[in-house]
Amino acid sequence: MQAERHWKRVQEYMAAGNVEAARVALLSLLASQPHDVTAWGALSDIEIRRRRYRLAHGAALEAAAAVVASGDRRHLGYVTFSLLGFDDVHRVRQLITESDWSSDDIARQAPVLAQHLSLVGADEDVLRFCEAVRPRLAPDARLEYMCGLAARNLGRVDDATSYFERAIAIAPSFAPAHWSLAFHQPTGEERLPRIRSALQTAAPKSADAVDLHYALYRECERAGRNHDAWRWLSTGMAMKAATLDPRSWSDSASTVDPVLPPAEGEPCSLIFVVGMPRTGTTVLERILGNHSRVCSAGELNAFHAALCESHDTFLTSPSMTRTSPPDARLEDTGALYRASTRPFANEGRIVLDKNPANFLYAAAIARALPEARILCLRRSPMDACFSNLRELFDGDAYGYSYDVETVASQYAWFDAMRRRFEVALPGRFMTVSYEALVADPAEHAARVLQFCGLDYEDGCERIENNASPVATASASQVREAIHGRGVGAWMRYREALEPLRRALVERGISA
Repeated sequence: MQAERHWKRVQEYMAAGNVEAARVALLSLLASQPHDVTAWGALSDIEIRRRRYRLAHGAALEAAAAVVASGDRRHLGYVTFSLLGFDDVHRVRQLITESDWSSDDIARQAPVLAQHLSLVGADEDVLRFCEAVRPRLAPDARLEYMCGLAARNLGRVDDATSYFERAIAIAPSFAPAHWSLAFHQPTGEERLPRIRSALQTAAPKSADAVDLHYALYRECERAGRNHDAWRWLSTGMAMKAATLDPRSWSDSASTVDPVLPPAEGEPCSLIFVVGMPRTGTTVLERILGNHSRVCSAGELNAFHAALCESHDTFLTSPSMTRTSPPDARLEDTGALYRASTRPFANEGRIVLDKNPANFLYAAAIARALPEARILCLRRSPMDACFSNLRELFDGDAYGYSYDVETVASQYAWFDAMRRRFEVALPGRFMTVSYEALVADPAEHAARVLQFCGLDYEDGCERIENNASPVATASASQVREAIHGRGVGAWMRYREALEPLRRALVERGISA
């Protein structure tokens, strides 16, 4: 009864907007109920509203501890979702893999838990988990879809196709499977009728409608129907753009000062691959990942999380980390980042972090991590912008990428900042041309490795031999040898993309 009274007071305080009173009531409740998972979760949510990063993270960790101590897994998905917000990937994986997969409580959350395993890069665990829970569940398109993503990330092309097809067989209008299948293994005309049929049942301008427009674009493109392909793509872009704030990096980060004096460089033990997305970052990651002394950790949010932890706030803009002169918090950031990535550095290997968005933090990375080298991909303007426009990114990431004007502005801002970083961070920041890389992979692999203090090893450029998982938008494409087919890809839509060319020229970019 006492716990119920506490909860009632918490709800009343929150309804009245009295966050501090709600927080005090939750602390009183937890004093008597220390293993109350939902109370710890609610406290974490309140600390997020107060922008107290460390307290919010601490409460989320207490919720995880309460799950283990109580043995109550009913709220496991809620807890792991909360921990994902703090990039606590190792804890998320541990909580799910060490649970009893035969439990009904786990089975009820299976699609969510499979998704969370996927988000932390545990693709083998996704397949094992789904195999374990599938016999106890009704056919579920979401579960098959997660298996499809895991198989795709692991390079199991035919298995991925089969899983996506299973999802569609269970739920013919399940839009994410149509979209993923179209970009994973397009066939052309064959799938168009069923995608159009699914579109008829989708709510207008919904997320499902957007997925299906992009699927129709890709299948029409494969069939050589470029006019139809552009029509589907441009409509899908407009739908997606209408749901987003187009401000992405440039508006929020334009005040970042890249001339922050970097700490003296040390021998390389960390590599960051950055740039605009869809510009060859995954290709370079796979080349470096073939080296015996490099371990690719995938796309981490660890540096952003370390910044938030060291500054004890939820950073929404890199400009919030500006310090002149640099203060000790960036040293703390470096220590936190090293701790979070240490599990990847087995046998003393160099850890590679391939998150394109770390471009925003190049100056902070140079100061916090003197042992880091930053490799920035640059792709030709029209191809880079078109590659962004044609990609439907997960969630609301890269909100600039659904409109010609905003993507042109983004490219102009990115290229100007890249040049400034080159000047400000000599010996620490290197631009890599996508076109030059695919034209002569071995030569440019050797140059990049030398920049990172590594000797070239035969075959590094043969990315088709790299069997490690990859969870980016390029997951299906990078299983083949490096090629230059993407160079000039925009030209098949030359007329439709003329507004983009003009927008770039207006911003001083030779298109």
